[in-house]
Order: sequence, then structure tokens, then C-alpha cells
Amino acid sequence: MKNTSRIPKKIGLYNPYLDVLGGGELHILSILKVLEDQGYSIDVFWDQDLSEKIQTNFKLNFSSLRFRKNIFRQKNFINTVLTLKDYDVFFYVSDGSYFFSTAKKNFVFYMVPEQKLFNFNLLTKLKLLNWRFIANSNYTASLISKWTGKKISVIYPYIDSRFYNFDSDKKKIILSVGRFFKGLHSKRQDLIIKTFIKLKLQIKLLKEFKLVLIGRVKEEDLDYFQYIKKLAGDRNDILILNDLSADDVLSFYKQAMFYWHFTGWGLRETNSFEKAEHFGISIAEAMASKSVVFAYDFGGPVEIITHRKTGFLIQNEKDLQDYLTQVLKNSNLRKSIADNARAHIIKNFSYSAFSKKVAEVVLK
Repeated sequence: MKNTSRIPKKIGLYNPYLDVLGGGELHILSILKVLEDQGYSIDVFWDQDLSEKIQTNFKLNFSSLRFRKNIFRQKNFINTVLTLKDYDVFFYVSDGSYFFSTAKKNFVFYMVPEQKLFNFNLLTKLKLLNWRFIANSNYTASLISKWTGKKISVIYPYIDSRFYNFDSDKKKIILSVGRFFKGLHSKRQDLIIKTFIKLKLQIKLLKEFKLVLIGRVKEEDLDYFQYIKKLAGDRNDILILNDLSADDVLSFYKQAMFYWHFTGWGLRETNSFEKAEHFGISIAEAMASKSVVFAYDFGGPVEIITHRKTGFLIQNEKDLQDYLTQVLKNSNLRKSIADNARAHIIKNFSYSAFSKKVAEVVLK
């Protein structure tokens, strides 16, 4: 009898958004890393080898990661069925185009509660019979469950210890990290710039502060990126940076006294679910780094931040101005919130908690 005990189990991933390499991509790749540590080998269906970018951007070091031809672009039913039968576990980050899978276990991973992804006809329902569902937050999961009637497991991302295993003096920097784009859950860098310029005229203690915006830009979003740079003009107190390495981004987290997150701004009363922040990994990273966070009070940030204890949930510009003034005038309050925020992230978003949840959802 052939001994198969040394043959590693195989996991496959198809994520049509890998050209972004943002927070959602870090999340799903981190899940795969946990499973690799459990002895699985990893195949990603993508025509370009992204190993170096993944290591540079995310500090994730895989030993078995392999990139295979993206068979899903061809939409060849027979080829897909024959290929996927070799996989013990298969993950798909949905863009709404579902398919039959012959892998032993199948998981759809949702980063965005976009309702059009869940208008299931009879054929789609048949395709999804042997799939299970994972979401990145309770916010996303609750909406998907409402639209589909299905049970949705939640796996929060973890925050790497690099974001909290340090102590450094904060500088007069307001930071915001996120991809530069205009649609759906835009990070609203345009509004951040306008608000920063306005509040610097109204709050004297902001006079020496600088605004730093960091993110990646896809080709189709270059017009928006140029608009952002135009809004900033030639001001020396606004810095706009794109495509930085993980180490460079971390250096700004270490320095930033404050962190602003405006996704979903003004939409709290409209139930525009898709345009809200669905989780907000950059918020958690900022909290771990002891930056005091000010985030719009809608969607995922509500799960992460306890108002006035671990950060501030704001509903309008007046909220931001009032709370910002409070912490600028009261260094003890600022320190207390920063300390509480880091402690909260370490307790609830550690790698050990994350890996335990991955095993619980995927391997059982």
C-alpha cells in the first residue's frame, strides 16, 4: 500500500482582487499562512507571481506558496472541476461570479457587504450547496446573513506584534492609511484634506501638525489620486505617499499622534451599507501603535472602538473638532486612550486568537 502520510494537504485560493494587496488581501493571506503552519501547501490562482510583493508589503513569509495559472479567467467548467478536486480546502474571495467546486471543503470569504453579490438565482444556489461562508466582521456577517439566510462565520484579522512591540515619542502627525479610490467604501482622503485645512484655522493647537496620507493606487483610480494631490496643492503640511513598503508604513504609525478614518462619512442615517467601512484593519493597526483614532461612527469601526475609552466615534465635523481639542489640551486623556487602545488590540486581535479561530472555522 502506498504511504501517503507525508503528502501535504493542499489549499487553493482564488481572489480576483490580488492586484490591490490591501487590508482584505492581507486578511485572507494571513488565514492561509496559519494553515501553512498546520502543514498545508498553498496554491494561489493568479497569473503573476506576487511572492515578493506579499513579503514586502505584508511581512508574510510563506514556504510553500505557489502561483498557478488563473483558470477562472477562462471559465472552463471541465477544467475547473478537474483542477479543484485535488484540493482539501478551497477559498474564494467573491466578486459575484460563483462556480462549482469539487474541493473537499469550500469557503467563500466576504470583505464587502455588497448586496448585488447575493442576488442568488437557482443555478447560483446549486453552485453554493457545498460552500461555507466567512466574513471579516460582525457588521459584514450580519448583512450577508440577512440577505441570504445563511450562517456566516466571522474571522477577524489579527494585528502583527510589530505594531505594538515598541515605545516611541509621538510627533505632531495626523495619519490616514488606505487605498486611493473613489467608489464604494472610499477612504475619503478628499474630505480628510479639506477638514484638516479647515480645522488648522480653527484650532490653534493644530498649527504645527502635518497630515500624512498613505495608500496604493490602481490605474483606474489615477484621476482620483491626481485630484487628491491637487487638493493638497503645494502645502508643506500635507504629505501624500503611495506604494510604500510595510516597514515605511509602520514608521508612520509609530510617529502619528492621531489617526483619522472617514469612510462612510455622512451616510450613517442613510443605511448605505456598502459605502461604510466593513472592518477597518488600519484603525486597529493605529490603535495598536498608540495613535488616538477618530473614526466615523458607522459600520466596522463601531466593533473596534469603545467611544472615549479606546478612541473616538464621530458623526460630524463638530464632533471631530470638540474631541480633538479635548485631547490636544489634556495629555493625560490622550495617553489614557492610547494605552487603552493598545491593550484592547493585544487582547482581542492577537495572532493566537486569530489562529485559534481559523482552526475552529476551517479545520473542524
